[in-house]
Amino acid sequence: MLIRLWDSRRQAGVGEPPGASAAARLVQVEVQHRQHAQELVSASRQLNKLQLRVHLMGRDLQTPLQQVQLENVRLAEATAKLADKVEKLHVDANDTQRLLNAMQSVSAKQFDLVMKALRIAQAQRLRLPAVHNAPVGKGSKPCQQGPAAGAAAPQGGSR
Repeated sequence: MLIRLWDSRRQAGVGEPPGASAAARLVQVEVQHRQHAQELVSASRQLNKLQLRVHLMGRDLQTPLQQVQLENVRLAEATAKLADKVEKLHVDANDTQRLLNAMQSVSAKQFDLVMKALRIAQAQRLRLPAVHNAPVGKGSKPCQQGPAAGAAAPQGGSR
C-alpha cells in the first residue's frame, strides 16, 4: 500500500520541487521534438527520392507516349480515309443497283416485245397453212404466194 501511495505522489508531482516536473516535461518535449525532426528529415529524403523517380520515369515514358500519340493520329487519319472510301462505295453500289434495275426493266420490256412478236408470228403461221393447204376443187385456182398474192397476175404478155 505504501508503494501505491508513493507511485501516486510521484505521478502527481507531490513531494518534488515545483521546477522538477516542468524540467522533466521540457526534456520530454525536446525528445519528442528531436524524434519528429528525424522523422521529418527521413520523410523529406523519401519524398526527394520519389520525385527523382517520377522525373526519371516521366523522361523515360515521354518518347513512348509521343510515339503512341503519333500512332493514334495516324490511325485516326486512316480511319477517316476508310470511312470516306466506304461512303463512296455505298454511293457506287446504290448507283450500280439503280442501273441494274433500269437494265432489268428494259430487258423485261424487250422480252415482252419479243414474246408479242412470237405470238403474232405463230398466229400468222397458223392462219397461212390453212390458206395454203385449202383443198383444190373444181374451178378453184391454187393460191399464189408472194407479194402479189391477192392481185391479178398479168395474162399474156403485151409488150
